[in-house]
Parts: sequence; C-alpha cells; structure tokens
Amino acid sequence: MADIPHFDLPFKIHGSSFMVSEQGSIDDVGNCVEAIMRCPIGFRTEALTFGVDDLVFNMQPISNEALKQTVAAQEPRADLDWYEVQDRFNELYVQIVLDVRLAAGGR
Repeated sequence: MADIPHFDLPFKIHGSSFMVSEQGSIDDVGNCVEAIMRCPIGFRTEALTFGVDDLVFNMQPISNEALKQTVAAQEPRADLDWYEVQDRFNELYVQIVLDVRLAAGGR
C-alpha cells in the first residue's frame, strides 16, 4: 500500500480495493498529466484555468511547444516528450502519444 495514496487514473477497482499510486511517483505524475490533457480549459468550475485548450477540431500538426508549456505550468514535476500518430483509417484523426518522466528535482 502506498504511504500517501492517490486514486489511479482512470479510476480502477481490483477485487475489493481501489487501485492507487504513491504521491510523487512516476505513476502519480503521469496520472496528473493525463488529467490535464483530458480536461479542456474552463471545464472545472472550481479551477477554470486547469487543463489545455480543446484540441478536438484543431488543425494538424498541433503546436507541441505551446501545449508542452501549458502542461509544464500545471505539472512542474513532469518532463514531457510526445509525438503524433496518424490514424490508419481516418487521416483527420491524430493521437497524441506522451512520454512522461520525472523532471529534474522531482522525486
């Protein structure tokens, strides 16, 4: 069991327990980055600046540097690299693949 547990993202149940990750671990930082990337700005009424600009109808390629700065400002423990993968069946669909590492000075 984690000393300071955080619910895993996406929320998972294994048997009769909830899956958790240790605060400050790479799993925890990765979960935080995923939460930021999945949340459009303005979606959370208690934190209106949380998240990223809605990317659904953006033209490709997506501005990686602007997105990286937005995520870095909200999750300074993460060092990010990513790339875009074109969908095989629909050229209008692109998936962003993230590589998340603990930033220098992280845990």
